[in-house]
Amino acid sequence: MKKAGRINVIIIFTICLVVFLISGYTLYANPVYIYGDGNGNTYIISWNIKGKTLEYKPVKPENSSSGEYDGGKYIKKKLNDIQYNEITSIIDKAVKNKKVHIKDRIKMSGMITIQKAKNKTTCIIKPGSKEQIEIEKTLKKALK
Repeated sequence: MKKAGRINVIIIFTICLVVFLISGYTLYANPVYIYGDGNGNTYIISWNIKGKTLEYKPVKPENSSSGEYDGGKYIKKKLNDIQYNEITSIIDKAVKNKKVHIKDRIKMSGMITIQKAKNKTTCIIKPGSKEQIEIEKTLKKALK
């Protein structure tokens, strides 16, 4: 192989390596927020190389506590920066307010999980608390 050919291969390899590392860091560095509402529906708020998204995974009747409740249809929606920041700041606020946390998951309580790299934070918030109401109102508004 000629010297110029080897240099081109090295340059291309280096560029690919840098792009891979930056992409991997971005995906790994952004937290994933998961909220389980009082009915068992799950909301996933994430930010990756494709953008910021809100994913709604409804509970089906066969998985609901009553055997009848249906959370509706699955939705995945792109979020703008304002929506993403509003949702995550409300969730962060609920995590910080230990006064609304409860030890065990009970019917109608909300469950928050935040996955940041290898760190995972989970808390359960009281049913009917101001924080729970605000989180669920904001998530439903973003899904419209």
